[in-house]
Amino acid sequence: MNTKPRTGLEILKAPGTTAGEIAALLETGHPPFEEGDVQCDLVDCKDCWLAWLTTGKVPAPKYKPIR
Repeated sequence: MNTKPRTGLEILKAPGTTAGEIAALLETGHPPFEEGDVQCDLVDCKDCWLAWLTTGKVPAPKYKPIR
């Protein structure tokens, strides 16, 4: 059974999560997705954070790319 937290909220609320770990997550100003997984020009910051906090997954693009 996997008891490791999966969403951002689960990570932040986990009893073993330290203040230092939370600071490391927040210091970049972006949710901790892999580099290049999110195109910031296609997703609102709020939607990106909300996706990480509630699902732990990369949000779907909200806008269409300009070509």
